[in-house]
Amino acid sequence: MKSLNEEIQDIKTGKGSKTSKKEALIKLGLRKHEIDIILSDLPKQVTERFKFTFGVEIECLVASSVMRECATRNAMPFQYEGYNHEDNNHYYKFVSDSSIRGENPIECVSPVLTGKVGMKSLENCCKALMRLMRK
Repeated sequence: MKSLNEEIQDIKTGKGSKTSKKEALIKLGLRKHEIDIILSDLPKQVTERFKFTFGVEIECLVASSVMRECATRNAMPFQYEGYNHEDNNHYYKFVSDSSIRGENPIECVSPVLTGKVGMKSLENCCKALMRLMRK
């Protein structure tokens, strides 16, 4: 026969919703505040409820031909465009920017990015640019 502690641990670590675990603990004779304490350290399920959008501009001093080569080599969807304020959802764009001072000023503008997929895309872009800057 299992001890009360063993039964509680089985319920706590078993499969099932928090509600079903509460019901099982009530059947063992535990009180509400005891159950709340026991179940309080269970990890909460994380769900992506809200899809946020964001965009990033990365200012660089790199020749546009080198930037294009980097994007192509790393399978980044891109286009080289003149200075503009048009958003897109499909590709990174390289544009001129008069606020950047130095030789070969260029700006890498992300597409409109969304949620975790967008964060991964940005991470890949930054890694590719960092490899380029090391050369």
